Amino acid sequence: MAVAEISGYKLIVRMTDADSLGGDAKRFMNGRLRPRHNDGSIWMIPQGDDEQWETDKATLKSFGFEFFDALYHPHAERPWAKRVFVKYLNSDPPEAQILWINPNEPNPEFNGRPFEVCTNKEFYKIAALRHTEAVEYTPATSDIVTQAFIEHCCYAYKMDHDGYHGFYHWMRVLQNGRHLAKAENANIKVVELFALLHDTQRQNEDDDPEHGLRAAQFAETLRGTWFYVTDAEMELLTEALIHHSEGYTEGDVTVRVCWDADRLDLGRVGINPKPDRLCTETARNDDVLFWANARSRHKVV
Repeated sequence: MAVAEISGYKLIVRMTDADSLGGDAKRFMNGRLRPRHNDGSIWMIPQGDDEQWETDKATLKSFGFEFFDALYHPHAERPWAKRVFVKYLNSDPPEAQILWINPNEPNPEFNGRPFEVCTNKEFYKIAALRHTEAVEYTPATSDIVTQAFIEHCCYAYKMDHDGYHGFYHWMRVLQNGRHLAKAENANIKVVELFALLHDTQRQNEDDDPEHGLRAAQFAETLRGTWFYVTDAEMELLTEALIHHSEGYTEGDVTVRVCWDADRLDLGRVGINPKPDRLCTETARNDDVLFWANARSRHKVV
């Protein structure tokens, strides 16, 4: 048995024998259990708002459950629950997933599918390959993404393209954006422009709060020569560029797709994108999160 991984903060709880639980404990379990988030011995609670989070912790303590915050406690300290990379044994091509398991389980499986633990490197290789095969990106050709325009943007970037914010990041944002734009019916021209332009004016890899504004100003100098957009499209592009690092989640669907396309690549800096900080339903989908994160961490363009 196993428990499916979810993004963000979570509590991992050791389940008490259900027969020994009182009525209040059972009602709490029924209210907070989620499909695929428990296997009868390990119970995962995703974080709600801050008040709900503290209430859950207090309730667990009052019922005598053993639990820990998965984000802060080393997994080795809890031998009854380990977060592992696994590959399924009955799939062709190979499939991989992140799961919480009880290492004492003699025949580990998830949703009836047997698996074995694999290495971090093997996991991301499998995930990246499957992502390439599974996702169809559109459009196949583009008026925006030409070799000449890509090279122009690359020359405008003054830092190392092998760093966190250079060409390879742009290409993953482009792929993410194309997938999201198709699903959310966003303006593909604006999304593609955003992908290529949003970090071109960065001056360092860390804190550069004005780089979005500089990118918008740079985009304005290119309009009418390197690309052609309507006034309405330029307004969307400008908004997406200026605010893409500020954590906003509200706005026109095209702007939100731009922001999500960028945030889905946070794995490159060791951060799992959190669903509650994403802007679209498509980006919050478990499969989209999984595959985007796999490409990002494995640095697959």
